[in-house]
Amino acid sequence: MLLALEVSVRRLMLSLLLIVFIVFGNADSVSASCLPLEPRKALNDADAAFVGRLVEAPNLSGEIPFPNEDVWVFEVEEWVKGDLGPRVEVVAPVATSVDFGFGVGERVGVLIVMRGDVPTSSGCSTTSPEILLAAARPLPVPDGEGPIAVLVGGGFGDVRLMAFDGEGRTLAYGAGEGTVRQISVCPGSRFSVEVAGDFFGPPVVAVRDLSTLELVREIPASELAPSLDEVFGATVRCRDEAGSDVLVLITGGEPERAVIVNLDASLGVSLEGVWSDWQANLGMTHAVLLPYIDASPTEVVSIELVTGEEAVLFQRGAGTGNEMLGDIQSVALSPDETRVAILDRIYRDDVVVQELIVVGIDGDNTASIEIPAIDNPGSKALWVNNETLVVATEAYEDMTLPVWLYDSTSLEQVGEWNGWTATPVEVSAGELYGLEGMELGGAILVSAAVATGPQLEIRAIPSEGIISVVAVDDSVEVDSSGKQPEATTPESTPPVTLGSSSTTGSSDPSAAPGVSQSDDNTTIYLILGGLGLVAVALIVIRLIRRPSRK
Repeated sequence: MLLALEVSVRRLMLSLLLIVFIVFGNADSVSASCLPLEPRKALNDADAAFVGRLVEAPNLSGEIPFPNEDVWVFEVEEWVKGDLGPRVEVVAPVATSVDFGFGVGERVGVLIVMRGDVPTSSGCSTTSPEILLAAARPLPVPDGEGPIAVLVGGGFGDVRLMAFDGEGRTLAYGAGEGTVRQISVCPGSRFSVEVAGDFFGPPVVAVRDLSTLELVREIPASELAPSLDEVFGATVRCRDEAGSDVLVLITGGEPERAVIVNLDASLGVSLEGVWSDWQANLGMTHAVLLPYIDASPTEVVSIELVTGEEAVLFQRGAGTGNEMLGDIQSVALSPDETRVAILDRIYRDDVVVQELIVVGIDGDNTASIEIPAIDNPGSKALWVNNETLVVATEAYEDMTLPVWLYDSTSLEQVGEWNGWTATPVEVSAGELYGLEGMELGGAILVSAAVATGPQLEIRAIPSEGIISVVAVDDSVEVDSSGKQPEATTPESTPPVTLGSSSTTGSSDPSAAPGVSQSDDNTTIYLILGGLGLVAVALIVIRLIRRPSRK
């Protein structure tokens, strides 16, 4: 099974850079560059929150009432948490935060952090009214029937996993802190294993019983790799029905390297050099990974798990001068684990060329073909079965894109249909799954028959953060005792009735924004800025020190 939107080292670097831009950059240029927002967690952490309209924007050329800060005035439509009255003045630092990025008269959801009795916020603490209102409502009472069809991981307050049936109805919720970054379903579909954690925090590896969605065990990745003084990322693969034979790829350390371990400590492979957990595939006998060469992954390497022997399966542009001019889009291990499909994107003489490569797990029997390239990156080559591959591309905004099918041996095109509008995630039981509308706040889980389409909506997922999706074959049914969500509403926040315009939260004294006061925002911004600069400096040093792969 493959993972949706895996956290990569490259994305982590980008996120660190965004912190620096958010803290120190020009507001107009970075107003859209914020870290992903997990609405339920963000609402729980906020002192207050409301849906309203901006009625007065600051005049940057005029007198500023607070040093280095602007005041934005909103008319409140509904207090989702706390209550500061029908009109509120929100303070946002000028030089150390992101501009709100919307105009007078626009309707928006705003999260508030109190500094004494002063409400403060920034552009990175705003979201759509629909997302904020949904975050304040309790998660829907499960009403699904039958076995699990799809697992969706993310950050949903105290819940980080959802199970849906074949109709897209909720079967149960899985509790846990942080955000699920990856899910691996065990053979037999009785257990699953997930990688979870905060956005910048070290990951944990957890085993979950799918009959109840309860956690069986949870282990910090750092405990599995004590030789690494710091852990950056992890990828998992469950290999037995009991959820005990679990491979874990862990990257980190200084100098950077990777280790592959088993939860029962029966395996330990140490890999020198700089490796990425992005696009990593863990199998029964081999791992397929991407090493970083001069700060960019340009190779795909197979590693024999018993001996640690490495074999280069693919090297971009060897002898052609195209080594650093492209981007590996996807890497996928075949269901029988004998071959690897690689989708590579090359910029040759200002023309985008996309190449589909299939190679044996030991580096033999390589076949390749150039295929149509869409203007935007984000394509994936996924295995439908051992005989067929499907290629789909991430669609932005109003794009409608084609889906192609290829014979995995001859690489001849064997099918095509048009109408894909989402981000491709994975293929299971002849269905292509994806996520639509990620850039709009939240997402819609969609599926389509691989061979013919059309794309159909399954259900909405209320999160702007990382979302992981995995389809489940032949799953056990969830016990009814695991159906009810526990403590899923934001702390001290009453539920919001759908379509209601009444004020909520004001009757609960514990929800009053003045009770839970945050530290001075200026200090926080300076600390974040310093940490961001240190992180970027460390990244640059690491990039300089990374040796080329021989």
